[in-house]
Amino acid sequence: MFLNEEIRTSFNLLVIKGLKVSPYKLDIVTPDSLNFIIANIVNRFSNEYDTILDITMGIGNLLNTISNFCNHELKLIGVEKESLLAELARCGANLLEIESLIYCNDPLDINNLYPNIVVGDLGNFNGEEYKLLLNQVNSLDDEGLFIFVINNDFFTNPGVLELKDNFNGTLYGLIVLPDTMFKDASKKKSILIGTKNKINEQMMIVNMPSLSLEDRVIETMNIINQMIDKLKGMIR
Repeated sequence: MFLNEEIRTSFNLLVIKGLKVSPYKLDIVTPDSLNFIIANIVNRFSNEYDTILDITMGIGNLLNTISNFCNHELKLIGVEKESLLAELARCGANLLEIESLIYCNDPLDINNLYPNIVVGDLGNFNGEEYKLLLNQVNSLDDEGLFIFVINNDFFTNPGVLELKDNFNGTLYGLIVLPDTMFKDASKKKSILIGTKNKINEQMMIVNMPSLSLEDRVIETMNIINQMIDKLKGMIR
């Protein structure tokens, strides 16, 4: 009998192989190095029966990882604009026997699902990532959390002015991912963590070491865990 993680990784390998001969880029599949960090944050912050929304679901890899690694029951929702990718996400969830709601919609048009935690990769929205972030923050539960993968030029692009003018919550943490995670220097990313609540905390910046440095990674994950526990204690 196969474990859910074995099924998930095998399914992803098959999909990636197919994507190589398709018009889709491979970056629609969230890499496991990111999945595990985000799943850990979700697991620490969430409560039983919380709603988790992946607003940029792709083939559902991140949402399925969250389901596999969280030690309590969650309601899972995914949104994907491309119908083929949404269907692949349904196939993956069915293989894993994961109950999830999957919507084939433009994520920019979704702002009424009211999750406790929203996750997603904003790296491919070409300036629209700020609008997407604001939409999702506004529809979050009052005690909710957002976890977004962003490009490292997120805070220097002109579109950030829209965020500065309209965002009333708190940008609580930034996890800067290691250079070794990216083949292309122009595609380096970080994980942005925040809440719609206004709290008196400066944004904490954490530099994730190369994943090959096991001891340092464990130390860094402990820092992130403490950061998330502190936030949960303040707003939940």
